[in-house]
Formats: sequence, C-alpha cells, structure tokens
Amino acid sequence: MSFHPACRRATKRNSIAWLLLIVAMLVCTVARPAHAQRNRGRGGNGRLPGALSNIPRAQLGAFDRLLDDVIDYLTKKYPTASVDPGNFFGKVVLRNPPDDAVDATPPIPGQFGYYVLGGLSNDHRRQLLLLTNEQMPMVLEFQGKFKQFFAKFEELKAQARPTRAMELELQKIGEELGELEVRMGLAQARTFAKIRETMTDDQVEYQLLLRRTPDSGSLENPSVVRVREATSRMPDEQVTLLLAFAERCCLYLTGAASQNVPTLSAKQLTDPDSKEAERKQGFLQTLNPPQLQGLANMLSAQLRLQADATAKRLAIAMQLDMLKTAKRLDERKLPAAGGMMGKADAALMAAKLEGLSSLQSNLSAAQKAFITSNILVGAP
Repeated sequence: MSFHPACRRATKRNSIAWLLLIVAMLVCTVARPAHAQRNRGRGGNGRLPGALSNIPRAQLGAFDRLLDDVIDYLTKKYPTASVDPGNFFGKVVLRNPPDDAVDATPPIPGQFGYYVLGGLSNDHRRQLLLLTNEQMPMVLEFQGKFKQFFAKFEELKAQARPTRAMELELQKIGEELGELEVRMGLAQARTFAKIRETMTDDQVEYQLLLRRTPDSGSLENPSVVRVREATSRMPDEQVTLLLAFAERCCLYLTGAASQNVPTLSAKQLTDPDSKEAERKQGFLQTLNPPQLQGLANMLSAQLRLQADATAKRLAIAMQLDMLKTAKRLDERKLPAAGGMMGKADAALMAAKLEGLSSLQSNLSAAQKAFITSNILVGAP
C-alpha cells in the first residue's frame, strides 16, 4: 500500500510525537515510585487512597494528627518538644489564614494566652506568674521522664523483649508521669478557681467571649500590648508556660470538664489547599497498599487506646471541676487515678511508637529517597 507524500510526512510527525510522549511518561514514572502513581487519593482531609478511603469523617482529625506524627518521626522531630503536662483543661487552636491571603499573618505562639491575660487584673496575672514559677521545675521533671520513656522504648525494642515485658516496664514510667500530672493539674485548678473568686462580671464576660470566638481578641488591644511588653523581658520558657496557664484558666472557668479534656480528634483539620496538605498528599501517594493498610490499622489501634486514656483523664478533670463549686474534693484518690491514667497514656504511646517504627522500617530505599527529597524538605 502506498501513501501520498503529505500523508507519509504526517505519519512520521505523529510517530515522533508519540515517541516524545512515551519518553515523557517514562521520565515521570522514574521520578516517583510506581505505587505513587496508583495512589491518587488526597492526604490530609480530602479523598484518601486505598485502605484509608473508609476512614469515617469523624476520625479525619485523628488521622490528620497521625500524619503529623508520622512526618515528625521521619524528620526525627518526634517526640516533639510540645510536651503538654498537666493539661486537664483543653487547648485553643487559632485558625491559620489561607496560604494565598493578602498580608496573611499566622497566629503567634501563645496568642490566645495573651488575649486572656489582657482581660485579667494585675493581681490575677501575678497569681498565674507565681503558678508558672512553682511549676517550672515540675515541667522539667516531666520532660525528663518523658524522654526516659522513649529511651526505654528504644532500649527494649533493640533487645527484642517480649511485648508484655515491654509494656510493664513502660507502664511503670507512665504511672510516674501520670501521678506528676495530677499534682500539677490540682495546683493549676486551685489557682484558676481562686482567680475566679475576684473576677468582675465584665472580666467573666470577656473570657466567655474568647471561648465562644477565640479570634475575637486582638494583639493591638492596649492591655494586650502592655502584657506582651512585660513578658518580652522574661525567659522564653517562662513565657510559654505562663501563656499556657492563661489559656487553661480561661477554658477551666468557662466550660465543664467534658468540654475541655483534650482528645486525639481535637485538632483543626489541615486546609486541603495548603502546602501542608500537599505534603501529606504527596506522602500518602508514595505508599503502597500494604503500607496504607498499616496506617489504617495504626489509626484504629490508636483510637481504641485513646478512648481509654481520655476516659481516665476526663474522670480526673471532673474531680478538679469540683474546686469551682461547693462540692468537696477528695484529693487522696487523685494520685492513684493519675497513675492509672499514666499507664493508659503509656500504652497509647508505646503502640504509636511501634507503628511509626514499623512504617519506617517497611519503606523501600526508593521510597525513603523520594520522601526525603520531595516531601520532608521544608517540613515545619
């Protein structure tokens, strides 16, 4: 069969075009592990790939936080420095502005705490500062024991100890941490309740407003400006703890324990259009189906253990709530309750570490190289 010369030229051009397209496809495939091409779902809060697609919407906050832990672990930032001992009162998360917002200014560390301090009297601030100074050594003690927990986990894992033996040794440290947390939480609740006794109606209303709409505060408020100026002369660690206590004071005085106790799902979901979400999406697309299933299993185990730990923390928080009322608090029972809570926290943390370690060890060399150069670079 013969072709007109123009047809032959067109056929040749088409062949060259197809060849270039195939080469481009091969280059894209080599640049990323093969399974990354199959897992087209979105990480963070969008459509999730593979075994993760069945995660209920109510668990997305927990999964988002798990991804934070995974990325922190892979970048050797886990455990993070944001240890939060003695928190029976909750935490406020101010919203970040969209990445493309004009003159977007993300919240500064402790911003909500500044709002709270701005609405209190000088005497109230003095009481919180005294609490800060008293608890600073306890925070350092907690952080030291917290590091011991992770060191012990690595030691026991290297020895290939039976799971039950590992649990017992880790729970001993967890029990000590829980008892220390209760002592800290009790002292905090006493201070917060004492502050409430001398608050004016306007001060109470302001704290209620902050709880309802955390973004209603302003760093330009003259009172807040004065507080920031005063704290600028203090050590950073002291300021961080003072702002955390101010935040907890507001939440303790304006809500019940059931509203305040931190849970695994209590996290503002990552904006699906943000750079952070893109990083998480890229990470999930790099994993193969068994690894995605491992993440799903890890989340299920974490939620189960978290439910037990949260229930024990809530029971203690409800006891601390009595300091706001005329009910009498039996403080003798708190240390034992704290020890049980600490054991539950230890079981949760050990399971999380086991899962993170397993995930990392199951990554191929190609996956590790791709994740390191394309996803972990620039991680916050």
